[in-house]
Amino acid sequence: MTSSDSEEISDKESPNDQIFEPQNETTSKCLSKNLTNALSLKQNEENILEEFNVEKLYDMATKGEFPKKMFIFGQDKSRYTQRLHFFTSIRTFSERPKSHVSFTCKICSKILRATFPEFNNLNNHLKTHDTWRKKWLSFYNKHFAPALSLLDNNTYDMIRFIISSNLAICQLDNVHFQKLIENKMTSPCLKTFRYDRLPTIYQQMLDIIDDKLNKARTICLITDIWTNRIYADFLALGAVIINEFFEQELIVIGMKSMGGDHTAENIQTVLETIINSFKCNKTKFHGN
Repeated sequence: MTSSDSEEISDKESPNDQIFEPQNETTSKCLSKNLTNALSLKQNEENILEEFNVEKLYDMATKGEFPKKMFIFGQDKSRYTQRLHFFTSIRTFSERPKSHVSFTCKICSKILRATFPEFNNLNNHLKTHDTWRKKWLSFYNKHFAPALSLLDNNTYDMIRFIISSNLAICQLDNVHFQKLIENKMTSPCLKTFRYDRLPTIYQQMLDIIDDKLNKARTICLITDIWTNRIYADFLALGAVIINEFFEQELIVIGMKSMGGDHTAENIQTVLETIINSFKCNKTKFHGN
């Protein structure tokens, strides 16, 4: 106890009598309440450094719970992005660190380094985890920024342009390309496009196809095989349906490269792979 924290006590008074032998019921209740509050504060201090496992974080996301992660720097406490809960690291420091700190991914155990409060490389690493994007990020976006889950027409046009022109998506990071479109829209970076935009579009397409197939009055499966310029073979599976309005539609369900000759056995194997892959992806997206 320091001099500033201590109080002078008279020789005629016993400190033990003052604290542990209250003279009336009111004083007893006050001391009991103070003791309860002190224990509660201590418990809260321990809880702020609680580590959640990955499944707990996924479960919390479904309930709309996204607590920020607490770090202690000497006498100061600071909260940082919720994504840091997917990493383990030192959380108590004597002072705010000026050098890099090691973070271990709870999903794959990869060790990365980052400085406070710059965590871009940690966020980019998480985007490479498919389950994280579907089981956590999708709920996070809906909870904090519903608009993020709704892609605008400019983004759709960019995706159509890149796919139809066979443009390498690394061009998104090309400064000259960014200058060309900067007055039209904000170009997403390569990682955002690859791990956020494309998966979102892919999921929407699967949902649309699944809905159309479920509502179709009749379905006729068709296949097509072709060879590209470098003699690689591809098989596409499509469906001609009569929809709920008795209109005919053609839907492409999937496409996969073929190995070997165009025999009945090889075609059957590829078709089964496409169908099973579509079913598996739909199961994942519906939260299995």
